[in-house]
Parts: sequence; C-alpha cells; structure tokens
Amino acid sequence: MKFDAELVARNITVSEIVHVDESLVLHSPGELAEGVRVERGGQSIADDLAPDGTVRSLIKGKSPQGREGEREACQILIERLNRGRTDGEKWRDLTEQREDSPVDWEASAPPPRGGREPSRLRIQVTLVGDSDFWQRLNTVGQIEEKSSIADLREALYAAIRVKSTRSSPDIVLAINARDTPRHSFRPVVDSFREQHAGWAAEIGFQEIWVVGPIPDMTERLDLQ
Repeated sequence: MKFDAELVARNITVSEIVHVDESLVLHSPGELAEGVRVERGGQSIADDLAPDGTVRSLIKGKSPQGREGEREACQILIERLNRGRTDGEKWRDLTEQREDSPVDWEASAPPPRGGREPSRLRIQVTLVGDSDFWQRLNTVGQIEEKSSIADLREALYAAIRVKSTRSSPDIVLAINARDTPRHSFRPVVDSFREQHAGWAAEIGFQEIWVVGPIPDMTERLDLQ
C-alpha cells in the first residue's frame, strides 16, 4: 500500500507513519498546524490545518456503508483506553451487538479485584458529518472542502446531539472520525472542550470520545 501521489504532494512534514488495521496513516502533529494522510482499501484522505485556523480536506473513494468501519474505530478506541492499564485490566474480546440494541459493540476486561463478573465496555458508534456529505461522496467519488475550527467543533456538537436521546450512564459514545480525521485535530478538540464539554458531560453518556485514524488522534470530549 502507498499514499496517493496527489495527496502527498500537498505540503506535509512527515513525523509519523502508522499501520492501523488495513490503513496506512501519516500524521504530522503540532500546536497550531496539523496534517494527516490516510490510505485504505480504495479510499484516500488528506486533511490539513494551517496556522491561521483554516482546514483543507480532500477525500477520494466511497462513504462507509452500514456498520463498515465501526469495528476498526472501536479497536482504536480500546487501544487508546488501554494505555496505562495493566495486562490484567485491558479491554479485549470486542463483539458486535444486535441491530436493535442501543449498544453497537461490547468489550470486556477481567473482573476487578474481589469481583466475579468481568467489566463491560459498551460502545455506541456514530459518524460525524451530515448525510448530504456522505451521499455526495458516493455520487462524485471525491470531495474537497475548506472549513474552520469552529465548523468542525460544531459538527462534533451536532453528532453528539443526534445521539443524546439514546444516552445511558453505562454506554460510551464513540464518534467515528477515521474518514474525517480533521474532526480529531488537537485544536478542534480543545475548542470543543472549551465551548461544549460541560454540556456533553451532562447528556448522560458514560464518556464521549472522538476516534481518529490512530490512537494518538483519539480524545475524550466531555472533559474540561
């Protein structure tokens, strides 16, 4: 697998190349500027944040269908959550749940000390971005856009609001931004926390995370 030449030609300083599931990810983090390239199975993504706050994005391919990409997003989230946990505490054994369940995926961990039942990580997954975006991508096969940090912050807000009626204190909401990694850029996450973390914490989910294409671009949103 290799990166799309047109996408790589757009200015980005290589700092990290990571293989995640079937994806090849190039990430260049920074405090004021950030860039990412993703290649996976017929899909190419390039997102860039400039120091002035302008975000340029280009995606080629098709939109995810049904639950496509959910398992991979949950695996990235679990890897992020497992940081700092001992082997005996790590989440594992990810399983898909029924279509009519409020939970999309579930993982387990060994019982806590003194307990008999394993701990459960119950995850609900949602995409970020309106349906028109994903339908247009399927139709034309390529979308190039410009946006701002505020635009991306409010897109996260909208994705959470849609799911707010299905919140539960034992469910983690995972916003799948593997195909739109700009939503997980650090300045976007920081802006969301500043503006909406208090609101998000009161909705009723156990936790709310935005899941980027790699664990280092996966952050909890309902914390100030």
